Amino acid sequence: KFTRRFVVFYLFLAVLNELAWRGGASFIADANAADKFYAAFKLWGVMPITIVFSMLQMPLLSKYAPDPVTPAQ
Repeated sequence: KFTRRFVVFYLFLAVLNELAWRGGASFIADANAADKFYAAFKLWGVMPITIVFSMLQMPLLSKYAPDPVTPAQ
């Protein structure tokens, strides 16, 4: 389940990345401004999306995590 979720997430991220890269270059005439938009998208878009998605996977990881072993006394 975890692997499938990440596969779908990274496919989504790849499509979003292409839209930002090619879209920024098509809608912003100045090449320098288009590069700045893409760099800002990678930092302020991709990173927070990845962090939020990873945090949303914690319930799944908790569900399948092994039970902690209590030390013998």
